[in-house]
Amino acid sequence: MRYLLLLLALTCSYAASAQTTPEETRKQEEMQRRQEREKAREARTAKFQQQMDSIILTHSYAFLPNQFQQQPAGMPHQIVNPNLRLDVYPDFTDVYLPYIKGITPPYQMTVLNYTISYVEGYSAVQNSQGWVITFKSNLFSVNNYTFTLTVYTATGEAILDLSSDIYNTVTYNGTIMGHY
Repeated sequence: MRYLLLLLALTCSYAASAQTTPEETRKQEEMQRRQEREKAREARTAKFQQQMDSIILTHSYAFLPNQFQQQPAGMPHQIVNPNLRLDVYPDFTDVYLPYIKGITPPYQMTVLNYTISYVEGYSAVQNSQGWVITFKSNLFSVNNYTFTLTVYTATGEAILDLSSDIYNTVTYNGTIMGHY
């Protein structure tokens, strides 16, 4: 009798597990693939964020702008020339960026072309979204310029605000990359 009850219990449990329909099986497999893809995306994002952090911490990177605009409501300008950039190294900084001079129209578009061996007050502060890097220089003039580079580590976006004692702030959108 015991064997008969045991056999009956095993048969019922097998029948219950065998009643999974092909549709349910497909849904379970889809859910498992979706969870695997989500984990893989999270891992890639974490790796990218670590790479961005590493670039900033090396103090050897380039800001590559693709657009700039005079604030508060200037016209946006596309940057196509790949040579226009801001290069930061441990012992100097290269500034080769388009810039808009002028307090009132007509504004003058120019290019800042300087190699600076010393910047004032360089700081890189990490926050929940990425990094905020600031430094100052007079660029060999009577005007003081403040560079504020905000780097969003999740997306790779970088925004440079170049403010001045005399002119309106110019904002650049772009990305950063490490010097290798």
